[in-house]
Amino acid sequence: MLYTKPHLSFPLIIISKKDGPFISGLQSLHKKRIALTRKNSTVDWLYRDQIDFDPLYVTSPLEALREVSLGHADATIENLATATYLIEKYELTNLKIAAPTSYKNYTLSVAVRKDWPELASILEKGLAAISQEKHN
Repeated sequence: MLYTKPHLSFPLIIISKKDGPFISGLQSLHKKRIALTRKNSTVDWLYRDQIDFDPLYVTSPLEALREVSLGHADATIENLATATYLIEKYELTNLKIAAPTSYKNYTLSVAVRKDWPELASILEKGLAAISQEKHN
């Protein structure tokens, strides 16, 4: 695949229940049950950072948020845009953004087939032509 330059970037945040224990950052996740989407880099990063947690593997960000909402997990880690959209859409009003993480922002690019470099170039130019106001 060929990728365009990232055109969107969102911080990764920790989400917990409003009435749950105080979470100030990644170190607060020690000994906590964390709902995490399978095959997601976040799992590897938590292990790399030696966070001693109990994983609850789920298949989607929505399922992770629901597990936290129902009290089956203490927290989840998700990008800000996805989390706020799903919390609002599915009325998970007992959840809150508990803390930021120290992980790099979640960035989005457009991918095209490697044998179509012209399309990647066209998309780059198109994305660059969007005004900052429209982009926002």
